[in-house]
Amino acid sequence: LWRLPDRMRIATLPSVNQLVISADGTTVAGCCSPVEVWDSNGVRKLSVDSAALSGGPVNIALTSDGKRLAIGFEGRRGPGFAVWDVDAGQSLFRREIDLSGNAPSLAFAPNGDLAVTMRTTIELLRSGSTEITALVNRTDGLVTLAYSPDGRYLAWSTTSSISVYDFTKGAEVAQLKASSGDSPGGGVDRLFFSADSEYLGGVGDVNTSTVWRAPNWREVLAPRHAEFCKINTMA
Repeated sequence: LWRLPDRMRIATLPSVNQLVISADGTTVAGCCSPVEVWDSNGVRKLSVDSAALSGGPVNIALTSDGKRLAIGFEGRRGPGFAVWDVDAGQSLFRREIDLSGNAPSLAFAPNGDLAVTMRTTIELLRSGSTEITALVNRTDGLVTLAYSPDGRYLAWSTTSSISVYDFTKGAEVAQLKASSGDSPGGGVDRLFFSADSEYLGGVGDVNTSTVWRAPNWREVLAPRHAEFCKINTMA
């Protein structure tokens, strides 16, 4: 863990295959065996292992203030997710469904609402609530999702397309297809919003990367490169 202003390494963290940092820069979480959370000085605040989840952790998300951690896991009965209070070290919420499926993808909105992919449904857990709302029901498999930094949009990808929900309109406002790549329309397994929430990018399958611009969601960029096998990230 490095502090950029003075280029100082302040901690060495255990090996992880997924790392997230809270928007305010105070908290770092790593996945996946176990899931651990550290403060900005590298001091461990929370550790959650497979036994505590009754399943294997796969995906993680932090609230913007680093106070809550969400974990998507593959449970003994089926996919599920859990929410933890980082400071108190306590589980706040847990849900697992008795069906086969991949571990859920998760994303926190700036206000603390949590969106989760549960097989073919996007569920919404409002901040401070224990009641689940089915935001969107799909017929094809959900892959991943992302909130825009301003909280207005939620984007998700399926095996065949990318969709955008506008919370100011309370409706799905766009269904997109990635024009680049060897799997046109699908193949997107990571989504990214720009800091100003104006652009949405998607990457994933062989040579797949596309950028769209809000609010009309026109495609503005679809880079390709003959040497790319799989594109993993975008900034």
